[in-house]
Amino acid sequence: MKPRIISQHKKNSYQFWLYGLHPVASALANNKRLKHRLVVSENALRKLSEPIKESGIRYEIVDVKAINHLLEPGIVHQGVALEVSTLHQPSTDELLNNGDKIGALILLDGITDANNVGAIIRTAEAFYAQGIITTVRNSPSESGVLAKASSGALERLPFIKVPNLVGVMQKLKKNGYWIAGLDVNGDCSLNQAITGVNESQIVFVLGSEGKGLRQATKECCDFLVRISTNPTIGSINVSNAAAICLYAGQTLSPKP
Repeated sequence: MKPRIISQHKKNSYQFWLYGLHPVASALANNKRLKHRLVVSENALRKLSEPIKESGIRYEIVDVKAINHLLEPGIVHQGVALEVSTLHQPSTDELLNNGDKIGALILLDGITDANNVGAIIRTAEAFYAQGIITTVRNSPSESGVLAKASSGALERLPFIKVPNLVGVMQKLKKNGYWIAGLDVNGDCSLNQAITGVNESQIVFVLGSEGKGLRQATKECCDFLVRISTNPTIGSINVSNAAAICLYAGQTLSPKP
């Protein structure tokens, strides 16, 4: 189902359906998420009774077939769907001025697959990342697929879109960040890139699995980092690469 535009004066604002127990429960708990309609089966209602009660939202009890008709064919919705508006995200300046920064920052350069981006968001939250910054073009919009792949982390981790990724990288460098771009032909290892750097000042830049980082993005990095793998395998999935980087960064200042 195509997203429905709800505001012509607020750019990129639209409504869409979230589905699945974890994404819906997380959205219900998020006071910043504007919610419009909740449809739920009797079985899912029992599992979500507490978050539904705490949110105070009205709901419709329907059968699974009714939910199937609201969503794209083949979607695994677990008996619940919640129509919502897109989240208002902080600006990059607001993110940088957050005094509670403790983790690394992730930049995405041309990663278009919503499942991969959602998995990266989930991993980023697990390893205390500050947030995700990606481009307005060549990146997935908020959607049920993205939210499901993030297992609800989309509700809690900043997911910021910018028109010019290189411009953001330059701003980050002026603010004391060190930028490590992942590249199969990188000239240093991950350990070499992060040694002696505070985790909250590290930026990992990930490119698409096919093309990798764009040339302009590479040129703006302080390091081009390689993750050594079995040569018979080739490159690993980009969400796995993100997990490796974030875990390595976390070892600099382990979290509780």
